[in-house]
Amino acid sequence: MITNEPDDALPLSLAKRKERLTREGAAYRAAIQTARTTVSHNLHVDVLARSLVGHLKGSMFATLGGLVKLKGSNLQTLLPVALSAFSFASRLKILRPIARVGVIIGVIGLGLRFIARRKQQQASVLPPDASH
Repeated sequence: MITNEPDDALPLSLAKRKERLTREGAAYRAAIQTARTTVSHNLHVDVLARSLVGHLKGSMFATLGGLVKLKGSNLQTLLPVALSAFSFASRLKILRPIARVGVIIGVIGLGLRFIARRKQQQASVLPPDASH
């Protein structure tokens, strides 16, 4: 190695380089140990289950959030209210009557929609001109 420094400075330079490489190696080993600890912790059953629930909840919010488009509210604010209402209804044993009413209203709504579509289709077909 050719340098412009005196010969006695060369070993000092090598010592500094060796010290720096030793520190970098120690930092690298510490980072590897931290990564190993993190991976072993994240492979525990309870952590995996919590992560899975978090991912499922996130995908549910993303999916249902697109379906629920109410102004001024989002799924994160509506879901706790819906869960409390469901819990309250189940405690009072009125869940079945509420479900029956919901089914009846749904059937009536579908029937009205069917009738409205049929009327719309009949109105869109022009009657033949009787004057000719």
